[in-house]
Amino acid sequence: MEVDNGEMRIVASSHDVMEVIEPDYHIYNEDLSAFLRQFRADYMVALNEGYFSYIESYLSESGRAYSGLRDYVQSISGQGHYFDFQVFDVQSIEKLGSNQYRVKTYEEFVFTSNEGKQTAYQKEKEYLVQALSETTFSILQIEDLHTVREEIIVRTIDNVSSWQVEDFIERYYRDFIYAFNGAGFSYVEEYFIQGNSEYNATVNYIANANEKEMHVQNQFLRVDGIWEHDDTRLLVEVEVVDAYSYRDGSGDEKRVSVDYLIHVSEYGTMRIEEIPRLDILEEYRYDAVENEGE
Repeated sequence: MEVDNGEMRIVASSHDVMEVIEPDYHIYNEDLSAFLRQFRADYMVALNEGYFSYIESYLSESGRAYSGLRDYVQSISGQGHYFDFQVFDVQSIEKLGSNQYRVKTYEEFVFTSNEGKQTAYQKEKEYLVQALSETTFSILQIEDLHTVREEIIVRTIDNVSSWQVEDFIERYYRDFIYAFNGAGFSYVEEYFIQGNSEYNATVNYIANANEKEMHVQNQFLRVDGIWEHDDTRLLVEVEVVDAYSYRDGSGDEKRVSVDYLIHVSEYGTMRIEEIPRLDILEEYRYDAVENEGE
């Protein structure tokens, strides 16, 4: 420092730079294992409820696991899938460096899709975990090392009787008429498997009918046959006669034979999985009648 005309002037300065060295925490394997078991339990809740917030605190924002699991949970949220975690076993814990650990696990769970199909999974995984203190941890990365999948076939069609199937079809078609005539798809949503192709096709079909102010009146409905398709699905043949009227005053009457592929859950809940066939057997068209002025 120099003095110039009574003023101080700094001409040189130096500071000591101190490096902060994080201590190498002494951890117990039991604490790290318990942390991962709790993460796995909360991960099941996150998947089934559709909220990433259940597991966010377990993950390091700078790690790959954070963004990967956030995107996955969000992608399946609201789709009606269910995860049942059954086994979580820590196989080994290896220290890689200061406060960083590799943990290998063996895990089993059963995945039930929104269509009721079940798959058993056996997985070997590797977790990269950072110790933040002697008892707190953060997950950086999760890798699948090996996966075995096995479809679980549970015979469910015996859970419903033929009269229950007929009642399901009759209730569906009655509500379908209301939906078509202006009530909207929400009136029949419960009869379909959420998000599958038939669900989406029916959403569009009813929306189009509502937009064009089309109306239909059912005149005849009969269940002609119920057949076993496989252990979880029934094929139901139905004949209907419907009279349609359109905004321009025209209309038609159709006699239709249609097949419904019905999925039956283990609880006897029925849902329309697909409409694989629809044949128009007879059709009569009516032109619009114009009012003639005097």
